[in-house]
Amino acid sequence: MKNRVIQKAITLIFENPKIFKFFQERLLPKKYTKFKKELVKKYADMNAYIVDFACGIGNMSEAIPDHIDSYVGIDINEKSIETAKKLYPKRRFIVVEKGEIPIKEKVGTIICFSIFHHLSNEELERALIQFKKVLISGGKVIITDQVPWRNQKTLLNKLMVRCDIGNFCRTPEEFREYFKRYFTIEKSETANAGTYICQYHILSK
Repeated sequence: MKNRVIQKAITLIFENPKIFKFFQERLLPKKYTKFKKELVKKYADMNAYIVDFACGIGNMSEAIPDHIDSYVGIDINEKSIETAKKLYPKRRFIVVEKGEIPIKEKVGTIICFSIFHHLSNEELERALIQFKKVLISGGKVIITDQVPWRNQKTLLNKLMVRCDIGNFCRTPEEFREYFKRYFTIEKSETANAGTYICQYHILSK
């Protein structure tokens, strides 16, 4: 019964953009958000289009300098895209079908943060194939995701990962088996983002 209540609460957080924004700002480790933004600043090609895959409420657009207009956030959740447009009116956001990247421009970077643990093996492979299709030669995919809950340091982070609605949490080794089929793996490591342990991967076409 307790697990069901917790699961419903987690689902409510992730499905309601306004509640999720509050959750991000108040409960998620701030160093994790900072860590993701630093990855974007370090690895994204600011001279080509940057696609934020499953962008949610669009907060990663904050990592892109204001004068760069090549950021595009995409998500299947209409409410999230509506919220993103209100929060970042100068940025471009698009509602898409699951797994689609309807961008005709040359894509130099795909940002993919904290989403792959929601994708089955088949969906993960389809996403990687789509990424490879739209990226220019030398283009990069910047990925972060959870590590299994047992590897988290604090009780709160263990609970957050354990109760997450994603059913496909993978180890870095398991991810690398998929990534190497389609991309060159430049980096693949775990990192301490404050008290939160995550994994990140930098792939290139």
